[in-house]
Amino acid sequence: MDSEGKETDLYLISSVSLPSWCRLKGLLFGLAVLLLSGCQLLMPTSVKEPYEVADSTDAESAYREALILDRTGRKADLYKANVLLAYSAERGHTGAQYLLGMNRLLGRGGDKEPTAARALLTQAAESGHASAQYFLAEMMLNGRGGESELAWGAQWMERAAANGQVEAQLAMGVIYASGLGGRENIPMALLWLSRAEHNGDQTAPLLIQKLSARVDKPRWQAVQRQIAGRISIDPREARRAITRFVQLSLNNAGYAAGVEDGIAGPRTRAAVAAFRNAKKLTGQGIDDPLLSQLRSSQLAYEQQAK
Repeated sequence: MDSEGKETDLYLISSVSLPSWCRLKGLLFGLAVLLLSGCQLLMPTSVKEPYEVADSTDAESAYREALILDRTGRKADLYKANVLLAYSAERGHTGAQYLLGMNRLLGRGGDKEPTAARALLTQAAESGHASAQYFLAEMMLNGRGGESELAWGAQWMERAAANGQVEAQLAMGVIYASGLGGRENIPMALLWLSRAEHNGDQTAPLLIQKLSARVDKPRWQAVQRQIAGRISIDPREARRAITRFVQLSLNNAGYAAGVEDGIAGPRTRAAVAAFRNAKKLTGQGIDDPLLSQLRSSQLAYEQQAK
């Protein structure tokens, strides 16, 4: 996780019931408790005293001042902190986008604004902030602040996991074991749970034990051999999460993209080209216009499947 994430990170207490894996309504691996250092979760909706940031202030200085104010937990300080964070966030400061997004989500220093929180976390997540990726995924998977997007939320969760977010690694184990937002993948479930266990998560061993009970011994041994030596995360895995989403959404849209393994082979490239042609998209390969179209296609698929 990046240094900014460590400075302002929130902690998660996760409760996962494995018997409910196959029932989306029973799958609650999201936030049970959110705590922020010095946090007071019940805040008044407004603070009368106006506060402005001088135009000459640079984004990093405003962010640093906001951190000091935010940690006091006092009402007036939280309001001022959010003004400073908004100033920095508008100027592209990733840490400010993340912390302001969490404050908007929790209602710290003002009203709860989940839609604004989701937009801010998206900005930080796109800049590679692992904690922002994790909480954005949680919001998308649970339909907070906007539409529920299972597959797109799962790819954000996997990107957070690939960036070292241990809670996301645990969540990816559950996602792959349940097929939430995609298809069941026991080897990938065990791989992410094993990584979470390796990184000190105390829930992961129990989930691994429950996962092993779901498959026969020969298959479990084959799965263990398949993931052997892969505990260390390949730097390419975050990008593969995006490719895996592309493959899944193309397959669901009727374009044969092949195995959803996160590796863009000939079948995936052909499916991408066919989809781009059908949607009259300029350019080539996996880019933002393609991902936008595929998100819409996958969202329609998920809503129809409900």
